Amino acid sequence: DSIRISRIIPKWTPQHDLRFSIGTPSEVVEYYLFDYPWSSSQFDKQMEISDSYAGNRWFLGAYSLSYTYQPKRWFQFGGTVAVAATTQSRFDNITNTKVETYNQYAVSIMPTMRFYYMNRELVQLYSAVSLGVLITHSNTAPYGDITLLGCSVGRSLFGFAEIGTGVGGYSRIGIGYR
Repeated sequence: DSIRISRIIPKWTPQHDLRFSIGTPSEVVEYYLFDYPWSSSQFDKQMEISDSYAGNRWFLGAYSLSYTYQPKRWFQFGGTVAVAATTQSRFDNITNTKVETYNQYAVSIMPTMRFYYMNRELVQLYSAVSLGVLITHSNTAPYGDITLLGCSVGRSLFGFAEIGTGVGGYSRIGIGYR
């Protein structure tokens, strides 16, 4: 008299996951790379009386590489390395020729944990947290990275998109292999 519907969930096999992503600017770029040193008021005053001027500052990208191991259907752990970079040039006031280029980089090295909300054969939804160290040309500090929501699509070779914060950017897209 009653209908019973059951779903067979296959036994989980642990797997490895390698990802590469490209991201948008984040608070790391805003705070560590855009504010120092050429945007200071002291620098602006020096530029007013100098024989050169600063050009636009350009964001060169945020890139990350991560490896994780997934022992459980809902949990992964591993590590992430992320890099963000900017560049800016100074030009001669009279000839408009470039006299100096200033490149800045921020690198983070962090252990990573990823938690899955949904883990199907083709589509996965997850969040992640990473805590580690951020290294810039003038500073080394504890740092964290959070993925609020991520979605990966594919089997062995997959694409993914994430929304979060950190050196990797506020939003990230990438490819991976498991």
